[in-house]
Amino acid sequence: MVSFRSLHSLRTKLESALPLPARSSIYRVPETLRRYNEMAPNLVSIGPFHHGRERLQAMEEMKIWYLNCLLGKQTLADRLWDLLLKIEEQEYFCRECYEERFPLSSDEFVEMMLVDGCFIIELLCKQQGHSPVEDDDAIFKTQRMLSTIKNDLLLVENQLPWRVLYCLFKVVDVDFHRMPLPSLRQLAFLFFQNPTFQQSFESIRPLNLEEEFESSHLLETVRNFVVQPYKEVVKDTEYRTPIPSVSELLEIGVKFVAGSSNNGQLGITFRNGVMEIPPIIIKEDGECFIRNLIAYEQCLQKPDQCHMTSYAILLSQLIESVQDVDFLIQKKIITTELSKVSTASFFKRLSKGSEAMFFFYGDLAEEVNEYIKRRWLRTWLIRVKRNYLYNPSSFWSVSNGVAVILILTLTQTIYTVLSYYK
Repeated sequence: MVSFRSLHSLRTKLESALPLPARSSIYRVPETLRRYNEMAPNLVSIGPFHHGRERLQAMEEMKIWYLNCLLGKQTLADRLWDLLLKIEEQEYFCRECYEERFPLSSDEFVEMMLVDGCFIIELLCKQQGHSPVEDDDAIFKTQRMLSTIKNDLLLVENQLPWRVLYCLFKVVDVDFHRMPLPSLRQLAFLFFQNPTFQQSFESIRPLNLEEEFESSHLLETVRNFVVQPYKEVVKDTEYRTPIPSVSELLEIGVKFVAGSSNNGQLGITFRNGVMEIPPIIIKEDGECFIRNLIAYEQCLQKPDQCHMTSYAILLSQLIESVQDVDFLIQKKIITTELSKVSTASFFKRLSKGSEAMFFFYGDLAEEVNEYIKRRWLRTWLIRVKRNYLYNPSSFWSVSNGVAVILILTLTQTIYTVLSYYK
């Protein structure tokens, strides 16, 4: 028999039930993506997803210290009050930005937004010399601490709404600094210049950085730096046939060259048998950065926003072995801090668990496969050699092998002569 207590509990829940936020832009990473890479912060929590975690508490004192550095010691109470009011005005909007609802009181939520936002702004200012770095500042004086925090600030689950940062930044810029600061976008650009996509950052025009722009949070801002030249590009995405690896394409006669910075990081092209790939630098923390860009695109569920996912899928098709990595290193397309084996594994893992609903390299894949079809005879000869002549377990006898070599050599000679007169 159903108890009255259960009935009362359920009625209470129904009366207070609300839909999940419809305009969320800060997500909890799905388990299918989380299993391939760490998505939780190592040092500092930003926003409510990891707020209050015991292992991250050491940085809470650092945040308060940075807040004090940002505001200064004069009329501190008045300044805090002004900033708290600014955030309180946007509390509803900020809560709606998160995919989940959190049991934080209004005071707790507003305080968290203020402390985390001011910490980020002061960090950006210190990095560029707009605020002094004290001798006992552990972030700038401890090896790798700053780079770890940079990674934490670009995690999908570790974001603040851009509106909060911009609101705080405007107040800080006008009231608390004698000299005008660069735009918030410029500070973010300078702070997060990622070696993996150095060319993309270098290709951004300085004028664009002076203009503030519509963005959801820091991760999306950094993603915009990388995909900026391709945001308005719409291509035919129906073609999904994978392309062969670098080693296989080399056998067919495809050439590879390092692309120029003018094309941006995602500007991989294929023309007349030549594939041009902008250089990529693989650092120890590179996978975390790229995986979070991909995870954000997957959470967005917007077909026309799969730039990084498409990029990762294409690279995972091209780079399947240590031989592929070794060749691209020789061509100065890849620079890596990892071993060649680890670098090959890096590319194999890159797109696992993700799907490009809108594949931006469909045209390129189609051109590559059409090029292979046009060179069908050479492709067939290569496959025969690989499968029968170079395979120790092949059933061919030595005499038959010699005969086949002669036949293949004659066929290839005829093909070369015909190609000359074509």
